[in-house]
Amino acid sequence: MTITLERPKSTVQTTSAGLRLTPALLRVFLLAVVGLQVVKSATVPNSVYAKSMWFVDYRYGFVRRGLGGQITGQSDLAVNAALIICWVVPIVAILIVLELLVRRWTTASTFLALLIACSPFVVDELVYYRRTDELALIVLVLTGVACLRLRRWLLPAVGGLGLVLAVLVFVHEATLLIWGLAAVPVVFITGERSWRRNVHLSGAAVGPAFLALLVIVIAGKVTPAVATQLREDAALRGPTVFRFLVQGISDSIGEVYYVGLTKHLAQLTVGALLVVVHVLWIRRSVGFGWLSRFTRLDRRTSAAIALLMGSSVVAVFATGTDWMRWFSNFGTAALVVVAFAVLSTDEEPMADRAVTLSWAQVATIVYLTVLTPTPEIEPNVPVPDAGALFRLWGP
Repeated sequence: MTITLERPKSTVQTTSAGLRLTPALLRVFLLAVVGLQVVKSATVPNSVYAKSMWFVDYRYGFVRRGLGGQITGQSDLAVNAALIICWVVPIVAILIVLELLVRRWTTASTFLALLIACSPFVVDELVYYRRTDELALIVLVLTGVACLRLRRWLLPAVGGLGLVLAVLVFVHEATLLIWGLAAVPVVFITGERSWRRNVHLSGAAVGPAFLALLVIVIAGKVTPAVATQLREDAALRGPTVFRFLVQGISDSIGEVYYVGLTKHLAQLTVGALLVVVHVLWIRRSVGFGWLSRFTRLDRRTSAAIALLMGSSVVAVFATGTDWMRWFSNFGTAALVVVAFAVLSTDEEPMADRAVTLSWAQVATIVYLTVLTPTPEIEPNVPVPDAGALFRLWGP
C-alpha cells in the first residue's frame, strides 16, 4: 500500500467578488501602497532628536552612539545623506520581504504581504522616524533569507551579518534589543536544522552584538562635560537633544515615569488598537497555519525565545518614553518574523494565478495607507491621544 502525503492547503476563506490581482499587478499594487506612504512621510522635516544622533562622535573619547557621527564627520551634507539612508535601507528590506511573499504565492503569503505594505507600523513609521537603529532591519531580513536559501555557507553568512549587527550597535544600542534579537526566532523557525545547529547560528547572529553592547556598558558612559562640549560644537547647526547621552538606566526609567500615566495610556490605547487591527487581518485573511513553525519547537526552546523577546520588550518600554515608536518597531520586527514563518510552511501555492481582494479589504488597505504617522515625543511636544488612530493625513 502506498501512502501519499499532500501539502496542506489554506483554510482561509477567500472571495470571488472584488479586486483581482495577478502576481505582476499585485507587485504594482504593493509598490503603490509603499510609495504613497514614502512620499507622505518623507516630506516631514527631520526631527531634532534624529539629527542629534549624527552629531555624536569620538573626538572627546569613546562614547555610546558615537560611531555614526564619527563616520559622517559632522558634515551637514553627510548627516542629511545619513538620515535618508536611515529610511531607504529599511524600506529596501521591506521590499525584499514583500517580493519573497509574492513569489511564494500562497493565500497566507499574499495577504500577509498586503498587511505589511499598508501597516501603520512599517513603512510610514520607518520613513517618519529615520532612526539609526532601524538600519538593522536589513540585517534581520538578510539573516532570514540566508536561513531559507543557504545550506553549506549558512554559518559564515549568518556570522558575517552578526558582525554587521555588532558594528551597528555602536551606532545605537537599540539595534540589538529591537531588531537583532528577532533573528533568534527567525533562525529556529526556518529550515529543518538540528537544535544544536540552530543554537550555533543564533550565537553567530547575536553573539557579537552582545559583546559590543557589553563594551558600551563598560566603557561608553558619557560625562556631563563631554555631553556639554558635543552640544556646544553642534550648536551652530541648530537645536539639538543630547540628554540621552548622560542618562543611565535609572535616569531613563525615571524619565518614563515623569512623562505621566495619562500620556502612556494614550500611547497604549493607540498601539493596542493597531495591534488588534493586525490580529484581525491575520485571523481573517492570513490564517494561523504559520504557528506550526513555532509549535514544533520543544517547550524549553519556546520558553527561552519568549523570555528573550519579552525581556527585550520590557527593557525598551521601561527605558524609553516614545512608546509609539516601540509599538511600531516591535510590530515591524514581529511581522518580519511571521513572514519568514509563512515562507517556511508547506502550504500549497494557489492554483489560481490571481488573488482576489474583497472591497472591504481594499478599503481597509486604503484607510491604513493614508493614516497619519503618529508623532514622536520630543520636549514640549504632547503625545497623540487615542483619536490619532482615526485621523487621516492632513497638512
